[in-house]
Parts: sequence; C-alpha cells; structure tokens
Amino acid sequence: MGTDLLSEICRSFVPGLACQHPGFIGPLCTRCGRDNLECGDPPTRPFSYIEPRLTLTMPEIDRLRNVNLKTLIRHKKLHLVLDLDNTLVHSTLSRNLTLEERDHLIKQYATKGLLSEVCDGVMLVKLRPGAREFLEKASAMFDLSVFTKGRRDYAEEVARVLDPDGSRFGSCRWRVMSREDCFTGKQKSLDVVLAHDRVVLIVDDNEEVWAHNNKGNLIKIAPYRFFLPPKNLSEAVKSACRFEDNEAKEEGEFARVLKTLKEVHDTFYEDSFMIEYGHEVSISVKFLLERVHNSNVKTRNAIVN
Repeated sequence: MGTDLLSEICRSFVPGLACQHPGFIGPLCTRCGRDNLECGDPPTRPFSYIEPRLTLTMPEIDRLRNVNLKTLIRHKKLHLVLDLDNTLVHSTLSRNLTLEERDHLIKQYATKGLLSEVCDGVMLVKLRPGAREFLEKASAMFDLSVFTKGRRDYAEEVARVLDPDGSRFGSCRWRVMSREDCFTGKQKSLDVVLAHDRVVLIVDDNEEVWAHNNKGNLIKIAPYRFFLPPKNLSEAVKSACRFEDNEAKEEGEFARVLKTLKEVHDTFYEDSFMIEYGHEVSISVKFLLERVHNSNVKTRNAIVN
C-alpha cells in the first residue's frame, strides 16, 4: 500500500466530481473538507493509529484493502500481525527489580541490544532470543504489523527497539496497533487491519484476546517470560540466565512458527487462483493453516505409533 497510507486516504479532491466522503479527521472530510453533517454523516470506524481522530467508511476500508491485496500479490507476500508481550518481548516495571539486579541485566543484555529501557525508564523490555532474526525472515514473506493490548506509547517504543532502522515497521505509525484500537468488546480484531483477513496470519501467545472470527488466522506461540514476578525478586537474575539458555535462536519457538508461516505462504502462492488486474483470491490462509496443522498432527501421531 506504500509507506504514506494517509496520502492514499486523503487524495486531492477533483473539482467537478462528487466527493464520496471516504473518511474524516475529526468532523472534516479527508477529501472535500466539509463537515460530516454536510456529507450526510455516514457510518465510520475509528483508525486513530493511522492518524488521531481518523475514521473511515466501510466502502473506503474495502477499497484500501483491495489496494493492499494487489500490492501483496504483486510482491508475493501475505500480511502478518504480531503480538508484543510474551511473544516478541517480555517486560517488567523497573521498580520490580533491585538496583543490583537492574544494573546486572543492563550490563549483561543492554550492551548487546537485547534489553532496553522504555517509557522514560519506567519499563525494562527484554527481546526474545532471535526476535530480530525472526522479523527479518518473516518480512521476506509478509508485510508486518504489531497489535498489542499495551498502551500506544509503549507499543511504539517497543516497535522501535525491535526494528531500530525502521525497515520492518518501526518507522510506520500505521503498522502499530494498541489497546486504544480494541473496539470489539475490548478484544483484538482484524477489523482494524487494512488487509483482507483471507491473507492475514496472526502470531500471539494468547488466543483468548482475539475476536472469535479471527482465531482461525492465529498461530499460537508459547509465551516467553524472562523476568520473574515481584514476589521472587531474589531469583530474578538467575531466571534471566535460565530463560535465555532454555530458548535458543535455532531451536526455539520462532523456528517452529517460521516453518508454519513458510508452509502457509508457499502453499498460498502455489494454490491461489488470481485473476489478472482483479486479483481475486479463491483460497484463505485460514484453510491453509488448518491444513498445515492437520498434517503436523498426522505426522506426530505416525511418529508416536
């Protein structure tokens, strides 16, 4: 869809052509600049992660998803939505650590770029082993975005930690969604993602935070925990070393998830029937993900038996 999504939404109004009033920033139409009441007050959905106070009509959401679909197919990619906490990182309040523990962890991991202070030092964030390598490999097959139940300021800072050069999603505000964007019963929903759900996969450690109709898009990853709860502060430093050792880059959860992502991606572009120009897709990643899962279950059962 390009890096300047807002310019796609706010294309210049052409005199002589009736404005379709595709979206509004506050009360003003993004095309003609008139008040939403003058424009007929069409029903809209909020997309404030793209631009504060931005709302879009369903026809415009569909149009943007179609534009995105053509771009994805042209580059032979799909779209991947990633959770942050316990999936790509684990975080804790700085006050949960003693000064000695905090200093030890900063010396041990911050110098390697694996641990960062965010939110003015209020939070410490530890990257899951292999997180940046995972993003690099996944980005060859997928456009990436983040969706977390954390606050927006926290989400944007952690995205920059994971993607310091901005090549994945760190420089694009519209690729980072947070708790403020959960308007479906406070659950995460693909309704706020400007990509068709038939080409979107999700990686998250918690299935329950997702809307029911999106759970078929999800690849569950085992939760990553680095910091012990505050009641076990005396064990915090030892736990840090133990969890680092227990999840190796080559053999951890990222390797398993990447294998599934690649299977779904490769099968999608082998099996999909795409009509020139229209790019109508006859297959959904939900179907492919279920097929991969069933195949893996059969393989495991054959090994056991």
